[in-house]
Amino acid sequence: MASRHCLLQRRKKRKSMKRFVLQMKMRFKSGAKHPSALHGTLHISSSDKASPQIPEIARRLTATSLCLNGGPRCLTIAIAPECRSPDANQSDFSIDFVPDSALFLVRSTGNQTISPRDFRWNDWEQNRFFACTRCVLQASRPLVGRCSRHSSPDASQKLKVTMIPGDGVGPELIYSVQDIIKNTGMPIEFEEVFLSEVHYTRSATIQDAIDSITRNNHVALKGVIQEAFHGPQSSELHGMNMQLRRRLDLFANVVHIKSFEGIKTRHGKPLDFVIVREQTEGEYSSLEHELVPGVIECLKISTRAKIERIAKFAFDFATKHNRKKVTAVHKANIMKLGDGLFLRVCTDMAKLYPKIEFEQMIIDNTCMQLVSRPEQFDVMVMPNLYGNIIDNLAAGLIGGAGVVSGQSIGSDYVIFEPGSRHSFQEAIGRQIANPTAMILSAANMLNHLHLDDYGRALRSAVETVIKDGKVKTRDLGGYASTSEFTDAVIDKFRM
Repeated sequence: MASRHCLLQRRKKRKSMKRFVLQMKMRFKSGAKHPSALHGTLHISSSDKASPQIPEIARRLTATSLCLNGGPRCLTIAIAPECRSPDANQSDFSIDFVPDSALFLVRSTGNQTISPRDFRWNDWEQNRFFACTRCVLQASRPLVGRCSRHSSPDASQKLKVTMIPGDGVGPELIYSVQDIIKNTGMPIEFEEVFLSEVHYTRSATIQDAIDSITRNNHVALKGVIQEAFHGPQSSELHGMNMQLRRRLDLFANVVHIKSFEGIKTRHGKPLDFVIVREQTEGEYSSLEHELVPGVIECLKISTRAKIERIAKFAFDFATKHNRKKVTAVHKANIMKLGDGLFLRVCTDMAKLYPKIEFEQMIIDNTCMQLVSRPEQFDVMVMPNLYGNIIDNLAAGLIGGAGVVSGQSIGSDYVIFEPGSRHSFQEAIGRQIANPTAMILSAANMLNHLHLDDYGRALRSAVETVIKDGKVKTRDLGGYASTSEFTDAVIDKFRM
């Protein structure tokens, strides 16, 4: 009777435990500080000695979406009750990280620390570190694990994001996004900061914008700030765009070129490739001066550290998003030192990623290949000036600047903006601009903030409107206004 009573109590206790949660706090350290360098796949497998009854599902529990922006993060992994040994109050787990040469500091729920020296190199498999610790399984409410700066909010908890309308049609496009957020109930609240080099008397300062972004989850949605040729800002070689990138260290500009059903392209083939551009040095370093009257010297700066960082970002991006090939674009045949260094670093970095195909291509040949056979590209990585040109060329392949979104990524900050940076001054107030690029940038922002359902629904609504072809802006061959296209997206929005 006593044994039967214990058995019933044990079953009752196990039934009341809905889920067991393994919580770990992680802080990543890496010489190359960028988000994709700090991602990996986490496998948790049970120790055979400690809990032999844990089934195979617990042996290979995988947590993905480990794309971080640096600093402390919290990962929560939910384990079903049937995955836990009924006889053990705690179990030994082997934590297996597969990053790319990053150092870790991992803390379990018991505040036990694993220092980088506890990791050992495995010679038989490249780029793999191992660490073992003792973690405690705790009964808790059901949780879905994500690795983020904050926990996923519910509808009652709004996330604040900095909004920088910019110049030209930027305010109109940003306000289209605001209308969508308001009418769909997304938990987003904007703090507006007006930056402009054209209307400099009304513009806030760069420090105001940085303070706002820092307060608001280190995220901003931004229009295009037009560079001025006159006024107070013109006396400074560094424009507001460059100052933001430099001070926030937004080193990687990522533009996703993907064709839409409903927009006819000249090639007739679906395109899907990514352009990764280093944007904190190179020709746009604003290092120029007049040696003697009529003679201007403009310097191009290339440093090994920043080239390694952008090359590693491109390969990590390809790894995370299941891309097969990385193409390094350069002009090393002429600029043998500057672009020669870029090519050598990319070639050396490719050796660390044997599963990803690598090729190098001269910039002029790249332009020809983009026009003739753009489907051959997958991930392209290049210096600043080349990236600016290729971004706009590639946008023309899939419908123009109005349909391409982009993002500027740093180790701690992300700014979402149109991929082709045109202010479109001549369209101000005429309601003819295509808001697709800005809306898709907002969808990327929602995904970054872990509002994935909203992000997917918003992207799906835009794709549906374009595919139907009933509401087209002028750049796509129609007569719909900006507000009419926005209203159509709201009508198609489904969670």
